[in-house]
Amino acid sequence: MNKTPSLSPPEVMDFCANPECAAEIVEGQLAVRYGQHLYCKMGCAAKSIGITTVSAGEE
Repeated sequence: MNKTPSLSPPEVMDFCANPECAAEIVEGQLAVRYGQHLYCKMGCAAKSIGITTVSAGEE
């Protein structure tokens, strides 16, 4: 069975829960779920819940 790729744009399923981003999350896209919220990428999830990057030993 020959499967031809669809030429129509992917369906928007949701939007990133980070209000500074709010990017479309489309069907088939990998996304991050945290509780009831869906984020377009790990960076958006981390920023939204207050996670920061630091060097070990520094304050």
